[in-house]
Amino acid sequence: METNTHVPHLVSNLENKVSKLESEEATVIAKAIYEGYQDPHDDEDIRKVIFNKSHGKVFRRFIIDFGLVDPDILDRSQVREFEVDETYCREQLAPLLKKDGRILNPIMTTQSTPGRELIEHGHNRAYSSKLAWSELIRLLPRFRLDKTLYEKTAEGWVPAPSGQAAFYQRVMKTQTNGPPKNNPYSMADVKVHLKELYDIDPTFDGLLGKQDGYPSREEFDRVMDFLHPDQFLLKGTRTKIYNLWICGAASSKILPIGLDEVTASLANLGWATGMTMTTQGNPAREKFLSHQDQPSGAYIGVVSDHASDFERNMVLAIVNQWASGNITAGTKVWLHLKIHKAASTLVTLSTQRKSFLTRVEQWQGFFAFYHIDVEFEKVFFVPQLRDITDKGSTHKWHAATGKFVKSP
Repeated sequence: METNTHVPHLVSNLENKVSKLESEEATVIAKAIYEGYQDPHDDEDIRKVIFNKSHGKVFRRFIIDFGLVDPDILDRSQVREFEVDETYCREQLAPLLKKDGRILNPIMTTQSTPGRELIEHGHNRAYSSKLAWSELIRLLPRFRLDKTLYEKTAEGWVPAPSGQAAFYQRVMKTQTNGPPKNNPYSMADVKVHLKELYDIDPTFDGLLGKQDGYPSREEFDRVMDFLHPDQFLLKGTRTKIYNLWICGAASSKILPIGLDEVTASLANLGWATGMTMTTQGNPAREKFLSHQDQPSGAYIGVVSDHASDFERNMVLAIVNQWASGNITAGTKVWLHLKIHKAASTLVTLSTQRKSFLTRVEQWQGFFAFYHIDVEFEKVFFVPQLRDITDKGSTHKWHAATGKFVKSP
């Protein structure tokens, strides 16, 4: 097998970058403290925007700048039903800011476009500043965050895959308002959290396993224990939130694609189904790189088009195992794919499928550039519409053109 000399080089460059970010953050925070502001690492809730332990994982964002900014350059990004709680700001927060004479905890932002920034945390402080000092044009203190989310692994801090990063960045912003401190959330707010996180990853980063539609009421308790472990603990309250959330159930034009449907589809294709039993005696499918077809030897990936599913569970697994020498040159991969948020018309669904094929083609190019001799040989899209014209489709890799070609 060809030895991969590129991956260690990438790891070394990443370590240098993270070390530089840690040093720059320390300098930026020291400047803010010198000017009379508080260290965000000293506030248990605010620190969750930049450092978070969740679902058995550790994530990190880095502060890259501190300064006073004009409120007019700031856009809002909120995790509540309403962007600010005007009553809370008027009656509690604005008087407190006026008493302190300033915002002691700078708001958190990221750069959205040149000259504009998105508020990641501190919407109520920004709004209350206008109430407290309405007669003045008051610049707002802010820490600007690097956009990349890093995950702690055995190799150190590494960038989280895009889908997982989007999921946990929302979780981190959500968990900065712990009850009863810092204006706790309402049930309507939690509905917003659930919708946004479900749209990013319907498995809630594997908490629920593969999902076809909304979780059951019993599974929903696991989501609430993860997202709001210290609030909304009454069963009746959680049921109300659950009902608020699922009122927009999926269209009946979409076929349910669960464990049984995928197993039947794999068998119909003549691919190994990969069925096994859990320790509790429940049917389950083997994980990727354990699910292998015979006699072809191809690895089978049952996957959706979510970045948190394909890039994290498939692409990263291949890269890691190749770097470790556990995958041989010439390895083939077959993908059995479901579009997560499938369109209800075949024209639009076909566009979604083409978009995914383009992603796979790009990763195939990445593999070639880094001499990772693994090929996505086939992609099968399972039928997802009740429309009889949706029969699914198989696409095979054509190395000469670097494109997938639809099979008859």
